[in-house]
Amino acid sequence: MKLLSIFAIHGLGAHALYTWTTKASKAEYRSRVAAGLPTKEAKRINWLKDFLPEQFPSARIIAIGHNADWFFMAPVKTAHEAATNVLREIKEARKLNKV
Repeated sequence: MKLLSIFAIHGLGAHALYTWTTKASKAEYRSRVAAGLPTKEAKRINWLKDFLPEQFPSARIIAIGHNADWFFMAPVKTAHEAATNVLREIKEARKLNKV
């Protein structure tokens, strides 16, 4: 049973999928492909997926995406309202056993 949940919420102007990743070096890429990863997945290293589980093997790690644009198509709500919406979504997902 997993007792710890880690929620990764990206910052302003960021994207949920790319905030936690970096481009793999050529050596890392070759090693990851040799280990059987698809080439597209091997190009990027995801901290949440590739390193954090080693430190917290029994934790659930959840990346949450939200509209974080601050200039173009900025959300028409305050930071407090955005945070409240994220918390509401987590609470609802927990009710449905999704998180």
